[in-house]
Amino acid sequence: DITVSIESHENVNLTSALKKALGDRPADDINGTSGGKHISDMGGKITVHAPYVLKGDEKARGIVAWYVDDNGNKERCETSYDPIKKRVNWKTDHLSLYMIDYDETLANNPFTDVTMDNYYFDAVLWAVDEGITNGTSETTFSPDASCTRAQMVTFLWRAAGSPKASVSTCAFTD
Repeated sequence: DITVSIESHENVNLTSALKKALGDRPADDINGTSGGKHISDMGGKITVHAPYVLKGDEKARGIVAWYVDDNGNKERCETSYDPIKKRVNWKTDHLSLYMIDYDETLANNPFTDVTMDNYYFDAVLWAVDEGITNGTSETTFSPDASCTRAQMVTFLWRAAGSPKASVSTCAFTD
């Protein structure tokens, strides 16, 4: 048998570093036992679901779950928010203390297919903010789509400040 217990951080004895890291955000200490022995390493990824109602001006894409270690250091988890079930979902490979937080940077990202976990997250938002590119729709960027040569030239031209052309003919037929 495996037993999983979840305690709200208010009910857990926390160090001052943990109290500072958590602030007033909700957090849960998630523990597991098997055969009476404590387990934390799950041997692979698991998905955790926790109830959460968006507060005030929070947007679903700004919700993030963090693993918080004993020293108060935080590590971001792959997170999503289900507005229908009103719950935060995150992936992890171990059981421990997790905090539900709000990240304004994520909230301002209009793209559902570009997340902070993507290595290109900052570059995409920078390029959009600088007017070099925009998404393929209001909510998608399509980072895995092919890019044409014309699109690439347009990106480079915009990145260079959209200079006036110095030549009137082009050697390329396309």
